[in-house]
Amino acid sequence: MDTNSLACLANCHLWFSKLDDLNDPFEGVYDVDTLVENMKPKDLYDLARKIQCMQRPNENVEQRTESLIKMFLDKGQRDFEYAHKQFVKKHVHKRMTEMRKKFWSFISFI
Repeated sequence: MDTNSLACLANCHLWFSKLDDLNDPFEGVYDVDTLVENMKPKDLYDLARKIQCMQRPNENVEQRTESLIKMFLDKGQRDFEYAHKQFVKKHVHKRMTEMRKKFWSFISFI
């Protein structure tokens, strides 16, 4: 431990490198795929429904419910769950990329 480390400890101060300065290519990466794969079906469907509500705010609940029931009947339970997982993963990856870009553009502005 050096003087700077002791000063940080004494002053309850944390110091972190910028994400771009870290040498681990997986630093700051979220494992969305594993999180989604391990979700309980009810939680997965609830999240997919919330995403649909955000994407199509003018669609009423009955229309959304009818489309989900039709999808379930057409695909069967296993394919229905798979389709929801792919939908959630795609949406979350897209949002995370957008947030990461906004964050780094804000940081570079400072």
